[in-house]
Amino acid sequence: MNTYLGKTEVSVRQAPALAVLIFMGLWMGIVTLVCIGMLSYGITHLHLLKPGLAIMPSLVPFFMWIGGAAMVSIGFKSESGKAKKLLLELLEGEVVG
Repeated sequence: MNTYLGKTEVSVRQAPALAVLIFMGLWMGIVTLVCIGMLSYGITHLHLLKPGLAIMPSLVPFFMWIGGAAMVSIGFKSESGKAKKLLLELLEGEVVG
């Protein structure tokens, strides 16, 4: 908290909870390893792959990775925005920067 020209500046740093960071780190790590394994298998066995809808189940880990990343980033940004708005209302302040 800083005071400058008769005004008080409150600085707030927001981050996801430690449990969320640990869980998503493990989740994303495991899904990343599965994606790498599937890519390496697909590259080395390219001649066995058949085009069409049969390949869709093998894309599930990639969608899980994208979904996990989106869930954390979009969810956190949404909730941190709500918290920032609530803090401003409680403190009757204004946004700077």
